[in-house]
Amino acid sequence: MTETIKGALAALAQPPATRVVTITGVSKAGDPAPGFTVDASDNPVEMCSASPASTSRSMVSCSPSAAGADVCWIKPDRRNLLCGTNPWDKQLLPATSDVAIGQVAPLQGDPEPWGLVLADGARCRLRNGGAWSGRADDYVGAYYCDHGESEYVLIHQQSTGSAVNRSSPTWTVQVGPMSADNAAFPPPKTMRVATAYFPGVP
Repeated sequence: MTETIKGALAALAQPPATRVVTITGVSKAGDPAPGFTVDASDNPVEMCSASPASTSRSMVSCSPSAAGADVCWIKPDRRNLLCGTNPWDKQLLPATSDVAIGQVAPLQGDPEPWGLVLADGARCRLRNGGAWSGRADDYVGAYYCDHGESEYVLIHQQSTGSAVNRSSPTWTVQVGPMSADNAAFPPPKTMRVATAYFPGVP
C-alpha cells in the first residue's frame, strides 16, 4: 500500500469537522430578516449585557430568564429588541428594555454556540437560566436537547471553560441524562458536534 493511499485512508477515518453556521435574524434597519416572524407578545426586560452567544456589541442578554431574551438584537432606538428563540425556528420575540441600552461591554472569552446539532441528531439549545434537573456527580446542564431528560449537554459545575471542546476541527461535548432527584448516572459520554450555530449581525 502506497503512502498516498495510506494517507487517504487515514483522512477518511477522521470524523468530519464541525460545521459552523451563522444566523442573522434582523436587517441593518433592525427589522426582521426575510423569512423571520415576530411573536405578538412584548416582554419587559432589564439589566441587559453582552449575549453569551455573540462577540458583537449589537447583541445582548437581558433579565428575567423567563423572557427568553438571551440572544437579542438591539433595534436602533436602543430600547426595543428582537430576540431569537433558537437557531432552527425563524421566530423572534419582541422585548423592551426598561432603559436605553448604552454601550455594551464586550464578552470576555469566546462566545458559546447558540445551538448545536449532535452526531446522534439531537438539537440542543444554550441554557438560559432557570431551575433544571441535576445529577449526583456535580455535572450540570449547559444545553437542553430535544431528546428529553435522557440527553443534555453537560459541564462540571466547577469548570471555568466552555461546555464545547473546540481543540480540534471536530468539536465535542459531554452528554448524559439528568433527573429531578439528582440521581446517580454513569459518567457522561463524549459526542461529536455536527453543526454549531451562532447569531450574527447584518
